[in-house]
Amino acid sequence: GGTYAVAGATECTGCLKGMYAAATGLSTCTNCQAGQYGATTGLDTSSCTAFCTKGTYSTAGLSQCINCVAGQYGQITGLSQATCTAYCSKGTYSTAGLSQCINCAAGQIGATTGLATSACSSNCQKGQYSTAGLSACISCIAGRYGATTGLPTAACSGNCARGQYSDQGLSACISCIAGQYGAVTGLSTSACTAPCAKGQYSTVGISACINCAAGQYGATTGLSQAGCTGDCALGYYSDQGLSACIQCVPGRYGGVTGLSEAACSGNCAKGKYSTIALSECIACQAGRYGETTGLPTAACSGNCARGHYSDQGMSACIPCVAGRH
Repeated sequence: GGTYAVAGATECTGCLKGMYAAATGLSTCTNCQAGQYGATTGLDTSSCTAFCTKGTYSTAGLSQCINCVAGQYGQITGLSQATCTAYCSKGTYSTAGLSQCINCAAGQIGATTGLATSACSSNCQKGQYSTAGLSACISCIAGRYGATTGLPTAACSGNCARGQYSDQGLSACISCIAGQYGAVTGLSTSACTAPCAKGQYSTVGISACINCAAGQYGATTGLSQAGCTGDCALGYYSDQGLSACIQCVPGRYGGVTGLSEAACSGNCAKGKYSTIALSECIACQAGRYGETTGLPTAACSGNCARGHYSDQGMSACIPCVAGRH
């Protein structure tokens, strides 16, 4: 075996590589069958040299196997067609001569079958990520952002900072609007944490609201300017962070807007008084007197004694002249 006889020749000739002769006296050799190969001359068995290894194939009569092309794979031995086992599925690729496909790396995708390079189809875009072996990228979740291409984990580029939020699939976070605040990281709605409470305000992208200044007030939620609702009116004052101004107490007055202390503009002078929340003091009426500052009622310090009189706004009564009473 392993040879064949040519007509008129005195000696048999060895079979060529890729062929065999299983018996003596044959006039021709037979091709090694597809899926096998014949690496040497003079082969005398139908099994030739061996079956093609995984990742390779052969057609009939070959002396060596051929690598499965990039984008395909050969999962078993003895493959007999150029298509090998199959094309690589989406999310995977192969180079030539592989027995199984390789997952596309995290941060990339394999959108089609039969991919032939490790670059697969492409990197994931900003705002997206992928783990290994995916055919499509996944949007970064709301509250996170993806600042670069090719992100390999669901963490993307991280959580949005305080004072910011994001919808899903964004490459950058969005500042919370003026009048709202973002107290924690990873906020996922445009409402952020909440509107600012009464007595406070915020500008864009703030993590905590700011108290309205003393002398001003914030009557509503969600105020977006440092002026809040406005200055306290005449006769009123406020400490910082108040939703309503406070009345100046009797005996004092608030002569200007925006007062920031309980002293208001000061105590009423002698000869004057005030009731609550007045912008100016009132003169004690004629017949009465106001001998101290800060008088809180129209009675002032009282009526003039017998034999005394006063005009309005006096701090002391005057004795009547002789002959009058």
